[in-house]
This record gives sequence, structure tokens and C-alpha cells, in this order.
Amino acid sequence: MPVYNGGSAFSCCLKSLAGHLPAPHQVTTKIIAIADGCHDCSNCLAEQFGAKSLRMSGPSGLAKAKNLGAQIAQSNMLFFVDFNFTIHANTKAQS
Repeated sequence: MPVYNGGSAFSCCLKSLAGHLPAPHQVTTKIIAIADGCHDCSNCLAEQFGAKSLRMSGPSGLAKAKNLGAQIAQSNMLFFVDFNFTIHANTKAQS
């Protein structure tokens, strides 16, 4: 997930994702946050939620940040979200 100075929107996103992750014994799921030239502590916030966090030296854009995340992901399936995205409580019931 690319993030640039995520603030409270990023915190809400991480909280909503954490609430929908399967139990570790069911499937291995990892959140990867790419701090794309952030000036805040978005990478620290991501790590507090157990996400893998990488910092890019300067803003490089969504595509480059997502490509970097995809390169380091160790999965056959990837699900991308933006830092201001939230999953609502009834999302699973509707899918």
C-alpha cells in the first residue's frame, strides 16, 4: 500500500484492514506499506500495526510504490489498497 503523509486516514485504513485479516493459522497475510517520500511517521504507524514498511527517498508515485511492494511480496495473490481506503464492517457479508 503506497502512502504519502497518511495521517488519520492511514490510521483508519490500517485499523479496518487489521479487523478483516484472517487468523494467522488460516492463511499467511501481510500488509506492506511503502512510505513514498513521507515527511511524517507513516512508516512507524504501519509497523505499529505489524505491517512491513519501506521508505522511498522521495515521492515517486503510486505505480512505482505499488511495483516495489509487489516485488517484495511473497505471495501468489496480491490485493492493493490506497492509504485512505477503509473496509467497512459489513464488507465480508456482502462478498
